Amino acid sequence: MIMLSLCVLGFWFLMLIVAILSGGLRTKLLLPRFGDLRAHQIGTVFVCMIFTALIAWFVRATGLTPQQAVIVGPVWAAMTVAFETVMVRFWMKRPWADVFADYNLLKGRVWPLVLLTLMALPYIVSRL
Repeated sequence: MIMLSLCVLGFWFLMLIVAILSGGLRTKLLLPRFGDLRAHQIGTVFVCMIFTALIAWFVRATGLTPQQAVIVGPVWAAMTVAFETVMVRFWMKRPWADVFADYNLLKGRVWPLVLLTLMALPYIVSRL
């Protein structure tokens, strides 16, 4: 169980690096061409696609069971929310409104799709 926990944590860090690199590409390539909202939407879909492939590989490589996946997915999502909150609010020193802005689906923000991908996909893949 400890080994699996370390794998789960290490894999989350890999996904964090992928997300940071994706954000950099979004800023460099998509933002100038599409503007902020559309760049975020395209970038979010792109990172969800990458996470889908990575999570499918991880679940198969580790033999994650549905019972384990029910825990792993929400843990990854919670770690992501915690990381984003700490980064935006406390490291970048931006207001709480900025922390919550990307969660506003009514304004076209689709960031919750990343969290849904992290939360649900381990279970879905483990059931296939």
